[in-house]
Amino acid sequence: MLENLLTLDPTLRRSRFAWLRGHSESPAPTNLLALLDRLDYVRGLGIDAAHAKRIHPARLGRLLAEAAVMTVQHIADLEPERRTAILVAQTADLEARLADATLAMFEKYIG
Repeated sequence: MLENLLTLDPTLRRSRFAWLRGHSESPAPTNLLALLDRLDYVRGLGIDAAHAKRIHPARLGRLLAEAAVMTVQHIADLEPERRTAILVAQTADLEARLADATLAMFEKYIG
Protein backbone atom coordinates (compact mmCIF):
# COMPACT_ATOMS: atom_id res chain seq x y z
CA MET A 1 0.00 0.00 0.00
CA LEU A 2 2.88 2.36 0.70
CA GLU A 3 4.32 1.86 -2.78
CA ASN A 4 0.91 2.73 -4.27
CA LEU A 5 1.17 6.17 -2.67
CA LEU A 6 3.84 7.04 -5.22
CA THR A 7 1.97 6.03 -8.37
CA LEU A 8 -0.19 8.39 -10.38
CA ASP A 9 -3.86 8.29 -9.42
CA PRO A 10 -5.91 9.16 -12.53
CA THR A 11 -8.84 10.50 -10.50
CA LEU A 12 -6.59 12.97 -8.64
CA ARG A 13 -4.21 13.54 -11.59
CA ARG A 14 -1.30 13.23 -9.15
CA SER A 15 0.02 10.68 -6.71
CA ARG A 16 -1.79 9.96 -3.45
CA PHE A 17 1.33 11.04 -1.58
CA ALA A 18 1.31 14.46 -3.28
CA TRP A 19 -2.42 14.69 -2.58
CA LEU A 20 -1.88 13.92 1.11
CA ARG A 21 0.89 16.49 1.43
CA GLY A 22 -0.89 19.30 -0.40
CA HIS A 23 -3.95 20.58 1.40
CA SER A 24 -5.56 23.98 1.75
CA GLU A 25 -5.40 25.81 5.05
CA SER A 26 -8.25 28.17 4.26
CA PRO A 27 -11.20 27.55 6.61
CA ALA A 28 -14.10 26.44 4.43
CA PRO A 29 -16.52 23.52 4.62
CA THR A 30 -15.14 21.89 1.47
CA ASN A 31 -11.55 22.23 2.73
CA LEU A 32 -12.52 20.72 6.07
CA LEU A 33 -14.11 17.76 4.29
CA ALA A 34 -11.00 17.40 2.12
CA LEU A 35 -8.83 17.28 5.25
CA LEU A 36 -11.10 14.66 6.77
CA ASP A 37 -10.83 12.60 3.56
CA ARG A 38 -7.04 12.77 3.73
CA LEU A 39 -7.01 11.88 7.41
CA ASP A 40 -9.33 8.92 6.79
CA TYR A 41 -7.11 7.73 3.94
CA VAL A 42 -3.91 7.95 6.02
CA ARG A 43 -5.52 6.09 8.91
CA GLY A 44 -6.72 3.44 6.47
CA LEU A 45 -3.10 2.70 5.55
CA GLY A 46 -2.67 1.12 8.97
CA ILE A 47 0.66 2.76 9.80
CA ASP A 48 0.65 3.16 13.53
CA ALA A 49 2.76 5.87 15.14
CA ALA A 50 4.46 3.05 17.04
CA HIS A 51 6.10 2.00 13.75
CA ALA A 52 7.80 5.37 13.52
CA LYS A 53 8.82 5.18 17.19
CA ARG A 54 11.03 2.21 16.34
CA ILE A 55 13.27 4.70 14.54
CA HIS A 56 15.69 6.65 16.71
CA PRO A 57 14.28 10.21 17.24
CA ALA A 58 17.31 11.89 15.65
CA ARG A 59 17.12 9.58 12.65
CA LEU A 60 13.36 10.07 12.40
CA GLY A 61 13.80 13.84 12.40
CA ARG A 62 16.39 13.55 9.68
CA LEU A 63 14.14 11.31 7.57
CA LEU A 64 11.23 13.73 7.95
CA ALA A 65 13.34 16.76 7.08
CA GLU A 66 14.90 15.00 4.12
CA ALA A 67 11.57 13.77 2.77
CA ALA A 68 9.93 17.16 3.21
CA VAL A 69 12.06 18.60 0.42
CA MET A 70 11.88 15.54 -1.85
CA THR A 71 9.42 15.20 -4.66
CA VAL A 72 7.42 12.02 -5.13
CA GLN A 73 9.66 11.13 -8.08
CA HIS A 74 12.78 11.41 -5.91
CA ILE A 75 11.25 9.22 -3.22
CA ALA A 76 10.24 6.64 -5.84
CA ASP A 77 13.83 6.47 -7.08
CA LEU A 78 15.28 5.61 -3.65
CA GLU A 79 16.42 2.11 -2.77
CA PRO A 80 13.50 0.02 -1.40
CA GLU A 81 14.54 0.00 2.27
CA ARG A 82 15.15 3.74 2.39
CA ARG A 83 11.94 4.46 0.47
CA THR A 84 9.94 2.34 2.92
CA ALA A 85 11.52 4.06 5.93
CA ILE A 86 10.74 7.50 4.50
CA LEU A 87 7.17 6.54 3.64
CA VAL A 88 6.51 5.06 7.10
CA ALA A 89 7.98 8.13 8.81
CA GLN A 90 6.12 10.54 6.54
CA THR A 91 2.81 8.66 6.84
CA ALA A 92 2.96 8.59 10.63
CA ASP A 93 3.85 12.28 10.66
CA LEU A 94 1.14 13.11 8.12
CA GLU A 95 -1.50 11.50 10.30
CA ALA A 96 -0.58 13.75 13.21
CA ARG A 97 -0.25 16.86 11.03
CA LEU A 98 -3.56 16.23 9.25
CA ALA A 99 -5.35 15.70 12.56
CA ASP A 100 -3.88 18.95 13.89
CA ALA A 101 -4.75 20.82 10.68
CA THR A 102 -8.32 19.50 10.80
CA LEU A 103 -8.79 20.64 14.39
CA ALA A 104 -7.21 24.04 13.65
CA MET A 105 -9.42 24.55 10.62
CA PHE A 106 -12.51 23.57 12.59
CA GLU A 107 -11.60 26.12 15.27
CA LYS A 108 -11.03 28.84 12.65
CA TYR A 109 -14.27 28.04 10.89
CA ILE A 110 -16.39 27.95 14.06
CA GLY A 111 -14.55 30.79 15.80
